Amino acid sequence: MRKVHEFTIALADIDSAAEKLSEAFLFRSLEHFAHHPHEYFDPMESSIVRDDYHEGRHVLFRELHFGKTKVNDRVYFPDHLTMVTEVDGCDDYPASRMTIFIESACVRFLYEQDCDSELDEDIYLGLRRKAYEQKDRELLERIVENSKKSESLD
Repeated sequence: MRKVHEFTIALADIDSAAEKLSEAFLFRSLEHFAHHPHEYFDPMESSIVRDDYHEGRHVLFRELHFGKTKVNDRVYFPDHLTMVTEVDGCDDYPASRMTIFIESACVRFLYEQDCDSELDEDIYLGLRRKAYEQKDRELLERIVENSKKSESLD
């Protein structure tokens, strides 16, 4: 796997109250996102998620539906601060991996893809990186929004 993009989003950049969110809350939110991805990413119409164990590890096997396009991936949590998503390759795109790291007052995102050579630094790669950042910012915004809803229920 070759690195495509890596970036960090400070929780304070999402909302001033967000940096007070605990690592445990963020982890539970990522678990919810992994089980219900269509609730966090509007272009996704639906998803089927199956919990299983693979090589001694709890893994979510997911089928994600984007109109006529179907994407298969696996999600696992190697520790209580990390979420890994591995996407199966097909004719339209190579296999890839996204790793989310919960860090002190921020969240780091790492995107990798299966390829033999270096990626061309062109406009398409630049647009792809911007799309990753926008999608992940929206994920964190939704998590922060959900935290405010859960506070109002207390």
